Amino acid sequence: MQDNIHLEKIGSVQSDPAKNEIDLSFLVSKIMESIGVSRKKAEESLAQYIKWLTLKKENPTLRLIPTLDIDMVWHIHLSNTSKYRSFCESFFGFTLSHTPRTSKDFDFDKTFNETRCLWLKTFGEELVGSPSLCD
Repeated sequence: MQDNIHLEKIGSVQSDPAKNEIDLSFLVSKIMESIGVSRKKAEESLAQYIKWLTLKKENPTLRLIPTLDIDMVWHIHLSNTSKYRSFCESFFGFTLSHTPRTSKDFDFDKTFNETRCLWLKTFGEELVGSPSLCD
């Protein structure tokens, strides 16, 4: 995969660089540097993160729990504050908050299962990984 990864068509989300849409390719090298993974793994992690963001956008009233891998990419994206805000404003229309939770805040297992079911229904694949305590 090339360095110029753009949001791919995922669900109703499309990307066309000519239309000035957001490019998250800068995260590939940040992921590689931050967690010491190969380019391929960084690209896979970014693709999972983009899918999770898509679920958040298409299901704004649902609590969705990311996997630890997705959450790690989210933290990396958050650490690039201005790019994160700009992305969120363009993609969601607001800045998406990252909220650490405890399992006492809600039925964690049920909520993660609901996230996994929605992922499967939306993308036709299993959501693989351990859950993060953030939503």
